[in-house]
Amino acid sequence: MNPILRFLQRHKWFTLISGSLYFMATVVFHRPVAQLSLKIERQATYATYNRGWGLFALAALTLVLVAVVFRIMKGEDRLFNLLFLVLTFGLIGVSHWTVLAVNLEYIHVMQFSLLVFPLLALTRRFGETVFWIGLLGVLDELYQYYVVWWPHQSYYDFNDVLLDITGGAFMVFILYLWLERDTLLPQGRLPKIRWFRSPSVFVAAGILVFTLLAHFAGLLNFYPEAEGNPGSKAAILLSKDPPAPQFWSVFEKGKNYHIVEAGEWMVLLLLCTGVYSLLDWRLRTTPQAPSGQENG
Repeated sequence: MNPILRFLQRHKWFTLISGSLYFMATVVFHRPVAQLSLKIERQATYATYNRGWGLFALAALTLVLVAVVFRIMKGEDRLFNLLFLVLTFGLIGVSHWTVLAVNLEYIHVMQFSLLVFPLLALTRRFGETVFWIGLLGVLDELYQYYVVWWPHQSYYDFNDVLLDITGGAFMVFILYLWLERDTLLPQGRLPKIRWFRSPSVFVAAGILVFTLLAHFAGLLNFYPEAEGNPGSKAAILLSKDPPAPQFWSVFEKGKNYHIVEAGEWMVLLLLCTGVYSLLDWRLRTTPQAPSGQENG
């Protein structure tokens, strides 16, 4: 992992272009991939296909969990690393039980975990990487909502964006454990950026202000108009259906899940950004590599 990150850091234009191409491919090829998936599902039956994806995800996560536990126990700073192990795999578990409608959606976790490599190489910060993963997930879903599935999809799917963030947080933690200190800290240190000067704070504030202004100007609405539910006249409508009356919704194929709203997404994104920024703080304040290993 260290040679890969160092190469990406040395060749920033290559990293930016290749990372952009990878992201564009995940967005543009969504429809053909979905059609292929649906074809396989019809041949194998939904129950078999869904169970297969679930078993694949479980096996992969179990293997990673075993490797991570061994890495932590062989290294130093065990308590801190074990805490983040619980937080990261807890985030995956909560995402599975609350926002995952079908096991195929684990593909979001895999796709956006790979996007961490170019983003971390460019930002050199774990928390900011999680933040940008969340924003790129928003762009991905915008394309799906307004291009790929329009007008059939009834709401903007913040659930998938949360799974994107989960994948980003997962890979950020893995790289924190395996990367050598010198990979992310040139000359032994990285300039500290105060939170109120962080690019992610400015971008988050800008998104919030734009959203509020667009909403009050009548350009953006989260749900259709309440009276008789005739539909909103806003140019941007994030859901064609009224808000769910209860926390749990039932997927057409049987699983209970929660439909994440825009406000919940923003809170969760900022929370994950803040929590995983603690890895940056730990890296700066710990005098040796987080894992206690010389080679990654």
